[in-house]
Amino acid sequence: MDKTLDIDELFAEINQRLPFAQQIQKDDPIYAGILLNKTALDSYVHLMRKNLDETLHQFTAASEQQVQNAEVIAEKLILCAGNNVEKQLDLAAQRWEERLKQVEAETEKTVRWATWLAWVGAILIIVSACVIVGSCMGNFLFTLVRHVK
Repeated sequence: MDKTLDIDELFAEINQRLPFAQQIQKDDPIYAGILLNKTALDSYVHLMRKNLDETLHQFTAASEQQVQNAEVIAEKLILCAGNNVEKQLDLAAQRWEERLKQVEAETEKTVRWATWLAWVGAILIIVSACVIVGSCMGNFLFTLVRHVK
């Protein structure tokens, strides 16, 4: 897509801005200078566009490479973050498991202690009952024997 001006359009534009006496004709030496300048500028513009297109192509390729690199880095970061979260969850689960085992051991110890105290209490109740029954029987027998004499 060449956006250079046609030489005839260029001269028409120049001549519109100049008074009639100063307008440029095709046999004028200025005409040759303008043609040379236009040709040089067109060549320079073409070269700059070519360089710009090449630079744009390189930039696009570099951008695509950077996007691919960013994808790889993001994938690694996500994977590492997932692994870190998994490790932290494993550590938390281990701590809770250890706490549960500790609470289980303490509860088992407390239950044993409560069972032992219950047996001791039951034995004391039985002994107390025996003492009370024995006292009552002894009192009854003592009273009976004393009334019989």
